[in-house]
Amino acid sequence: IEIELRSMMDEEIARKAAVLDEYENLGIAMVKNYLNVRELPSSDNTKSKIIGKMIHDTACEILDYADGWYKISSGPVTGYVAEEYIVTGKEAIDIAL
Repeated sequence: IEIELRSMMDEEIARKAAVLDEYENLGIAMVKNYLNVRELPSSDNTKSKIIGKMIHDTACEILDYADGWYKISSGPVTGYVAEEYIVTGKEAIDIAL
């Protein structure tokens, strides 16, 4: 039974790891509710409209970074999110796994 459980766990990890192959620069949304994805790198609603939302632990591809904002792609949406709400690097990979 132990070998079977270990095998099942290895398969699950392999499936999750395969998802990571879809990302070159993984980011994970670390928020309580949701993170606004904006048209431009600004939190001013008159300058940058909200074009999408990411919920807690949602993955994204980080495309660029400038002045505290990541340009990201998540599903069909490409826009900007504040860096303080995105986890990257090994921490993002650990969360994804």
